[in-house]
This record gives sequence, structure tokens and C-alpha cells, in this order.
Amino acid sequence: LSLGLTSLVLFSRTPVHEALAAVGVLSFGIPYFALPIASLTWLQRHDPWVVFLLCAIVWLGDTAALYAGTLLGKHRLAPVVSPKKSWEGAIAGFVVSVVATGVWSYCRLGGIDGPLLLVGALTAIAAQVGDLVESLLKRGAGVKDSGGVLPGHGGMFDRMDSMLFAAPALLVGLWAVGFEGIPR
Repeated sequence: LSLGLTSLVLFSRTPVHEALAAVGVLSFGIPYFALPIASLTWLQRHDPWVVFLLCAIVWLGDTAALYAGTLLGKHRLAPVVSPKKSWEGAIAGFVVSVVATGVWSYCRLGGIDGPLLLVGALTAIAAQVGDLVESLLKRGAGVKDSGGVLPGHGGMFDRMDSMLFAAPALLVGLWAVGFEGIPR
């Protein structure tokens, strides 16, 4: 990987003063996107319903965080990185994600699975961290939105930023608790 990345920078005739930054971006960017895609692929191949669980954890939690934060948010979570996010919204998003995991467990497994609830909780936290990391990257790049395809939503990447952390977290969590449908 390191030989390929550095060779790519060399053969693309990157100016010398930009070479270190270019290698850094490539070294960060490839695993940043490849690991979540590989995780989603693994989950989908072994149990497509687990991808549904992932979407429920991330998207329902994100929606709950938005509405609760808008209505109740008083304490800022990370004011420098994402000024509108609040602890109240984060807690609501977390709770809704865990409830979604419980509902999925009940519907798919016929009961509430405690270890799965723990995995859902850790996935919910990873999703919120992914959202904050994406906000940090945007702030570092000096942009407000990552695109204009979805006006008011910050771009397509903003809709998927939580998945970048949540998909690997869910996969590793399911492996750790020995979830039946997800072999190692």
C-alpha cells in the first residue's frame, strides 16, 4: 500500500512541496472510505437485514438528534466543530438508536438480545462520532456543505458521514458478540 501510494504521487508529477500532504491525503482517504464499504458489503452478503438495522440505527438516531436538539438543545456538544449539535440531541439520538435496535431484535430474533443492544449502542456512538469527524474535516477545508445535491442537508456526504464509522463498528461488534448471521 505504501509503495503504491508513494509511487502514485511520484508518477502523477505532484510538486515536491505538496508531496507529503498528497501522500497523507491518500493514506487517510483510502481506508477512510474502503473500510466502511467493505463492512457494508460483508454485512449485506451475510444478512441484508443487518444493513437495515444499520440504517435504522444511523438514520433514526440522526433524525431524533436533529429534532430533539432543535427543540430542547441548550448545551453545545462540540461548539467549535459543529455549533448546532447539542448534548440533548445526542442523547435523544442515542436512545432512539438503541430502541431501534431493540425493535429490530424483537422483530427479527423474536426477543430482545442484550448483547445486540450493546452493539447497537456502540454503533450509535460511532455514528455520532462519524458525523462530528466529517464536520471537523469540513471545517478544516473551510466549507459548510459537502455538496448541493440535497439542499438544506449539507450534501450527499453529509447524509452518509455517520455510516463511515457506524458500519465498521456494527460489523466488529457483531463479530465480538458472536452474532449468528455474521461469520468472521
